[in-house]
Order: sequence, then structure tokens, then C-alpha cells
Amino acid sequence: MASATQRITLSAGWQKIAEAKGREAMALIDAYGAVQLAIADGEPPRGDVANGHALNGSMMWPVRGAEIVWARGNGVAVSVTLLKVVPEFATLDSAAVKVAAASAKVTATAADAKATQAQEVQARRDFAVWHLVDYLHPDDMTAALAGDTSGQNEARVTAAVQQFHDDMIAWWSAGSGRTADLIYPCVTLAMNDEMFSEDFADALWGMGFAQEENRINFNGNGVRFSCKNWLARARVRASGFYAAQGITYPVPTALFRWEQSSPRLFSPQIIGRIYLDGANDIATDPVAFKTQSCNVANIDKVFIRRFRNIGFMTENLFNSTVGQLEVSACGYQPTDAGGAGFIAPATRFSNVGAVVTATAATFDASHEGRWFFLAGAGPSNGVLRLVNAAQIVSVDGPTQITLDSAPDTDVVSATASFEAVRCATTAGSNIATLTAAITDDLTGRYVTIGRAGQQGIDAQYGSITAIITAHSGDQITLSHAARVTTTEAPVVFSSGLHIGRTAQGAVAGLGLNDDVTFDNLRVEEGGYSAAGGAVSAVITASTSLDFAPGSKFHGCATENNNFAGNFAGILWDRANNIHLVDTVVAHSGYSPRFGKQYFCGGRIRVEFTGDEVGFPDCTHTASLFNDLQPSPTVGRFYYGASRNVPRIASQVPARYGYAGLPSQIRAYNSYRTSQQTPDGADFPTYLDDLVLEGTLTGAGAVGNSADFSAGKVMLAGYGNETGTAIPTAVSDLDAVKLVHRTVSASASTVGAPDTLGAWVVKIVRATATVTVQRATRYYFNGAPVTVTRHDNNSGGAWSPWCLPDGATYTP
Repeated sequence: MASATQRITLSAGWQKIAEAKGREAMALIDAYGAVQLAIADGEPPRGDVANGHALNGSMMWPVRGAEIVWARGNGVAVSVTLLKVVPEFATLDSAAVKVAAASAKVTATAADAKATQAQEVQARRDFAVWHLVDYLHPDDMTAALAGDTSGQNEARVTAAVQQFHDDMIAWWSAGSGRTADLIYPCVTLAMNDEMFSEDFADALWGMGFAQEENRINFNGNGVRFSCKNWLARARVRASGFYAAQGITYPVPTALFRWEQSSPRLFSPQIIGRIYLDGANDIATDPVAFKTQSCNVANIDKVFIRRFRNIGFMTENLFNSTVGQLEVSACGYQPTDAGGAGFIAPATRFSNVGAVVTATAATFDASHEGRWFFLAGAGPSNGVLRLVNAAQIVSVDGPTQITLDSAPDTDVVSATASFEAVRCATTAGSNIATLTAAITDDLTGRYVTIGRAGQQGIDAQYGSITAIITAHSGDQITLSHAARVTTTEAPVVFSSGLHIGRTAQGAVAGLGLNDDVTFDNLRVEEGGYSAAGGAVSAVITASTSLDFAPGSKFHGCATENNNFAGNFAGILWDRANNIHLVDTVVAHSGYSPRFGKQYFCGGRIRVEFTGDEVGFPDCTHTASLFNDLQPSPTVGRFYYGASRNVPRIASQVPARYGYAGLPSQIRAYNSYRTSQQTPDGADFPTYLDDLVLEGTLTGAGAVGNSADFSAGKVMLAGYGNETGTAIPTAVSDLDAVKLVHRTVSASASTVGAPDTLGAWVVKIVRATATVTVQRATRYYFNGAPVTVTRHDNNSGGAWSPWCLPDGATYTP
């Protein structure tokens, strides 16, 4: 009879693979590589004197009594079957033994392929290469190859993916200078939890300077991770950053989470497309992709879509490149509709003048005074009809309202939206009151509130990004308190792109996002979700970010209701030296109070060039909203976007918050200074031919003023000498010296030719010290009289007024 066949992977030292245990037996051994074998009683052979029998193949070896079969061969797999010699066997080489051996061989054959495969897997790992296919269950892999997530066991797939990563990091984090290669199959995999386990998070968090030279490559190969029956949008974490900070409340989960304890160089290098798909589920969707404290990361070709949460989120990203990132139909933003925060997807709206009717019950008394956005009812901007924005003056019933003014045109079966929810905060409190009660649970979400700031954090940070720890109706409890009391402050629950620093990160002292290039970025809200629109991007706590040509922030179109959740394209705060070159901001700005780009805080220097797509704007869209705090350290937004359509009268280039100033928004080609207060240009600006179609203003342009210093540009009317300027009346002609100027003198003017008045006086600076005055009387119907004097006399005294023939003028 034969024992079960064992598959054993050997190490460099002697390892027991079979023992007789007082019997007489035959050991059948198959080696899948070079090994050494030895027989010894009890103890293993002495390593310093025993080399053993070399084997690479198959052999039979008799053992008796206390004999033990020992083997060594680092990483080599062997299979062992022990045949017991029974009394009817005449000898160990008898036919009976051979039959038994043959039977054992048959038993082992089916497992040989697996042993070979296991050896190949181990060989790959010996070369620091891990393949996810080595971990997936055959049934799940079959369904995955067919693109079928319904046929996959998502819990089993998730466990396999986590184990795959756990095995890698156990080896990778244990040494220095190690490079790991992760290979993913080109299939769709169903996931119900994060790709990386709590053990992985702890191991990664524990890596530091000792692993500075470690590297890791994620070879995506087009793999798609798709959320299915996601377990929890938020939960308490007992690992990594959250354990280190003692955070005990639920925090948002993330499908892909990579959080380092410091910005070391072992950050991920993502190669090849990786797809992350949400379930388009407000209740369960996690954050799609989140990193923290990465350095020299290369995040390439990540495609994120349909998460009703933040799509791509990063904190303290440093010296890194993000290439061809696409975030599509992600985000979450409830509106003043109340209830869940949204108009029902199938409801459509029509109007006759100011009266709007809905195909289903939509309105209640709380909507009176709210803003209502009706798609296609506004005037044409030359391409499309705008979204009409107007306030509700009366709620006439569940399906009818009256607006404060009639839209430009009547529409039938149109989409519509209420205004995005805003909030009020109180300085020092972690309670925020929303402008509408929301029935869906908001706990376990990140939320960013503009202008509110964070208690205890540098005032240059004008916003707060906190976790909602409790929610009831119109009140949310934040993980951290606001610094500023606000009303009607902008609220972003989930944007497609979030580059910033959370309140937790601020308390932990995380650094800025610094020196990061985004190449060919696309954030496409799209508007194709019944969950409505959301802000495309939140960019805060950042310096030296470069968005290369081709980047696009595409807001929400109006195919579906609730598009006004996309009240802004980008929210900026504490953003210094940010450059967006040939970038597109499309749609967004569905707001009567904010703008397509909103900025707050005390340090803003953003340079934006590209296109501002003006359809389908609403009738009250603004390009920019300046909500900077008083006396910011830096307050400069250089704007050079080309609009594709003209504005209508109710649209404006910019709006201003409680302390924002028009001087803080500059045309893109304006000169730059190092601080908010202009300190002079480092170099002169040289111009060739200049065509000036606007008005020249500023301290360097002098018109009707008393400033006659050299180097100024003379505007029309300078010194009352040109244009339509009327000579300035002076009280003392004797004091008007050493300038070129025209003034008027009355009967009471000191130094006038006489006391009759009606004199216009031309002042000419003849030399560095001499002034000539020529006065002409302009009496109605009277003959003109012209007299002249100069001060080229002793002590600078004025000469008498003289007629043209030199005679002294006598009144």
C-alpha cells in the first residue's frame, strides 16, 4: 500500500521528506530540478561533510527502521510517495513491489502538472515577479476571461487579489534594493473590497529609509477591477496611517489605496492601462484611487469611471508624473431638491412663460425662493440655448411652480435641476448646516467646504476637507472643526479629481502636493448619470503643478436632471505656482453665485490658458469667483482662456466674495511679481508694434492730474493739453512753474493779468529753471487779449504781464 503523495519545496538546508518509522518501505522520489538526497538515522547529515546523492529526475530508495530520507535544493520542488513493503513481497525488487510502485506513479501523475506549475510560480517569484493568475480560482478566471463579473465569486476574487499583494509585500518590504514586478491579466475582475489588505497597509506604512531604493512596477495590461456588492463605503481601519493617528471613526474605503508613512522613492510605477469601475451606487461606491506621501511615482493610464464618490485622490504627491489619467462620470453632489438631493431621473419639465410644470410630483413648500435651472429655456449664445436660471416665487402644487421671470423661450419635456447644496459653518464648531435636508446617509464621505478653513491650521488654507462622522437631515458632523463662520459656503461632497490635503493629513503635518506633472489629463463628468453633476476637480494644498497641453475639465451636460450639482469646474485653495497650458474647462458654472473656477484662501497663484467652452452655460454663469481672504500672502489668478461664444448681459467674467479684489485677477500676459504687493518687474517688457483697442490705465499712465514726473505715458487730456480736457482752474498762477500745462484763471486768481477773469493760461517750461506764461482772455463777444510774462529774473521773480509789442499790460 502507498502513502499519499507529498509535494515539497526544498530549502538550502537539509529537509526531511520521508521516514520509515520502523517499517520496511520504498520511497519513490521525483525531483523537478537539481537536488541532493541522503539517508540518515534520526539526525540530518552534517552539512560540512555530507554532499548527498545528486538527483534531477526520478528514483526509488529503500528505507528501513529509523532511517529518514533527507533532501536539499533551494526552491526545487520534489514529490515523494512512500510504499510499505508487505510480507507477501518476496523482495524489494519483486513484481509485486513494481506493481505497487506503478500504481503509486499513476496516483502521483495527476499532481505532477500542478507540481510543475508550482515550481514555475516559485521560479518567477525567485526573480521578483508575481502573476495574479497564479492566485485566481479557475472558475473565476474562466468567467473573467469571458468578461463576466456575474459568474465570479467577488469575495473569493478579492481574497485572491489581496493575497497576491500580501505575498509580494512580505518579500518586498523585508529587504533593501528590491524590485517587484506585478503582472495583471487582461481581464475584468469583480471586487467587493479594497485591492490591498490591512496587513498590506501596515507593511507599506512600516517601510522607510531602509527601503529607499526599493522599486515596484504595476504591469496593468488592461486589467479591469469592477466593484460588485461592495462591502462598505467606510469603515474603521486598524492599520497604517489611521492606526498611527489614532483615528477610530469610519473612514472612506478606496478600491486602490497606497499610503506611505513618508515620501520615499519606492512609490508605485504603474505601466499599462488599469481600469477601475464603480457600481454607480451612491450608497456603496468607495473612493476609486487614493495615494498619500508618494515620491517619484509614475501613475500612467489609469482609467476611472462611474464612482459616486471621489475618482482620483492624492495627498502629498511629490516629484511625480500622472499620465493619461481619465476620470469619467465620477463624483457626488446633492442639490436643494431635498429628499435624496435629486430630482427623479424620469421627470421632465415644460413651461409656458414663468409657469413650469413637471411630469411627476417634484415641488414642496421648501422650494419657494430656491433657484431652478431649466435646460434650453434661456437665450441663445450663438450655438445653443442656455440653461435658464431663475428663482421660484411660488410653489403652486407638487407639479407646478412659478418663476420670478419668464424664460426666454418655452420648452417641452426638458431636464432641470435645483442649485447645488451649500452650507453654513461656525468658527470652532464641527457642525455644518446644509441648505437642504438630505435623506441619504452622508456619513463616511469626504466633504470640502470653501472659505470655512480648518481650526488650528494655517490661515492660508481657506477650505477644509474633512470626513463626515455623523449626519441627520440638514446637519453634518465633521471630523474637524471649521476656522471661519460662513453662510452659503460652497460644498463639494465628491469631485472627479481631488488633489489636496485632508483634515486628517493637515493634523498629521503632511506636506504639499509638489512638483507634479499631469500629462493629457481628462476629467469628464459627462452628465450621463441620473445621480447628476458634480464639481470636476478640487485642487488645494499644492505648489508647482503643471497641467500639460491637452488637459480637460469637462463638466456636466444637460442630458439628465440634476446637472447644477456641477456648480464649478475647479475649486482652488492654497495653490501656488500652478500652470494650466492649453487646458479646456467645459460646461460647469451652473450657479447664480459662484463661477466656473472658484478660489479661496491666502495663497493663490494660478496661470490658466486654453479654452472656456460656453455652452450649455446657464444665464448667470461667471468664469471666475474670487473668494480670497483679506490681505492674502499671494493673490494672483492669471486668466487667458478663450471663450468660444460671447456672454449675454446676465453673465459676468468674475464675481467676488467677502474680500476678493478685482486687482487679484489679471490677464494671462500680465507681468508677474513674487508677492501680492507689486515689487517691480525683474526685467523690462519689450514690445514691437502695439495695437491698443482698450483703455490704458494705471499708475504709469497720467492724464488730468498734477503728476508730471518723467517716464509716464500721457493719456488724452494730459496737462489739459490734448483731447477734450478743460483747463483746470488754479488759485495761484505764480506757483505754476516748470511744467507744460494749460490752466484757467479767474478774477480772484493770484498772479492773474487782472481781476476781470476769463483767462486761459499756457505754461511752458523754457529751461531747467525758467517758465513762460502766456494768457489769453476769452470774453463773450469781446476781442481777445494776449499777454505774456516769464520768471527769468533775479530770485526767480515774475516779470510784468506784457502785450505782444513789449508794452506793459494795463487793465
